[in-house]
Amino acid sequence: MIRFLSAMNNTLWIGLSDNNHESDRDKVEILIEKTEEEEKTRENEKKDEIDTIKKLELEKIVEENIKQEIVKEITDSEIDDLIYKYKSTGKNKERAKIVDSLTKQLHHSKIQEILIDIAEDDNYPLCRAKAISNLGDLIENSDIRNLLIKKLDDISPKVRLWTVWTLRPIIHDREIQDIFIKRIKFVEKSRKIRLWMIRVLSDQINNIYIQEVFLYLFKLKPDMETRKLLLYYLLQKTENKDILFTITKQLQVEKNNEIRIEILKKLILLDDQDVQYVLENLLKTEKDSDVLELLATKL
Repeated sequence: MIRFLSAMNNTLWIGLSDNNHESDRDKVEILIEKTEEEEKTRENEKKDEIDTIKKLELEKIVEENIKQEIVKEITDSEIDDLIYKYKSTGKNKERAKIVDSLTKQLHHSKIQEILIDIAEDDNYPLCRAKAISNLGDLIENSDIRNLLIKKLDDISPKVRLWTVWTLRPIIHDREIQDIFIKRIKFVEKSRKIRLWMIRVLSDQINNIYIQEVFLYLFKLKPDMETRKLLLYYLLQKTENKDILFTITKQLQVEKNNEIRIEILKKLILLDDQDVQYVLENLLKTEKDSDVLELLATKL
């Protein structure tokens, strides 16, 4: 998920001799620079971590391009004709194409009504997903908002995933945040969708409430992929003392070496006495060469 630091030289630069001091110091400085560079690039690397987001964004771009095409104003009779064609065909792919045509004229109330019906009742998940995605442009309408919240319970994971993405523009709303949090903890069975809920919630990571929620979820010891994702966001907020304490403690008990290294890469950049104490104690007992190399850049 996160691309971790590749194995480094196995030499630990402590107890440096006078003769090799300058050479060894250069090596340490190179390691420090490498660690800092990786810290700066990690957020960009994270954006490419899952193919799903690329697919979602590409599909969204295609839909936006469709909406922005210059199309002549559709008449009521033409709308009625499209609706009739939609209702009269049993072929899923044909209905999906008709939904695309309908969404070009989203401002018409008749089209909004049929899209709501499609989102609720069409038996083809792609049709429901397309309708939901486009109705998201009307999310300020309370009825549309309530429909989208309802569709978080859709039987299709594809539809639920699109619904999560469509609700993203209003994730600043505490009600939506709490709905997502409840579903992550108790309701949603798909790990993929839970991960996307966390990603959407991370838009509000500067909100102390979201920081506390992520910290709580991390302490629940979820599956490895979820832990890594939560850790990625928590490591951005080490100025929060509770977060810093938790991840520093986690470093001492964590069994997964990838997670230990990710925590360590952040901690060695901090100027904190408690962190320094933990790192000094870790140095006395640590056996992993990669961890020792990182500790050498700090101690």
